[in-house]
Amino acid sequence: MNDLQIFQLLGLLYFVIGLGMFFNPKFYKKRLNEYAKSDTSLFISGILALVIGYLLITFHNTWDWNKGIIITIVGWIAFLKGVMILAIPKMTNRVMELMKLEKMNFKTLGAGMIVLGTIIMSLGCL
Repeated sequence: MNDLQIFQLLGLLYFVIGLGMFFNPKFYKKRLNEYAKSDTSLFISGILALVIGYLLITFHNTWDWNKGIIITIVGWIAFLKGVMILAIPKMTNRVMELMKLEKMNFKTLGAGMIVLGTIIMSLGCL
């Protein structure tokens, strides 16, 4: 998988989730609250974040100052997130509690993710 494909995939992921949050904010609010309370969901997402982060940094650990560095940074963030969730789950639960998901404006968050996804996808078209 090359840089352009990675940008397209990440951008598409953010864009589609953003659409979902924008048009179905109650659904996402409910799901994220359930996720935050489920140790099993956190465990599985920790494994996914660790694997995806590992793959990105293994095959794309580039620190050149071009757009490819974004992929490396996303990979390291995903990897460290996976490590945190799996190694110190109680801290992860506490962070989720502090986020106050029930008070978040998911329409605004969704609109931001749509914009972010569009920008990231455009990096895959250049």
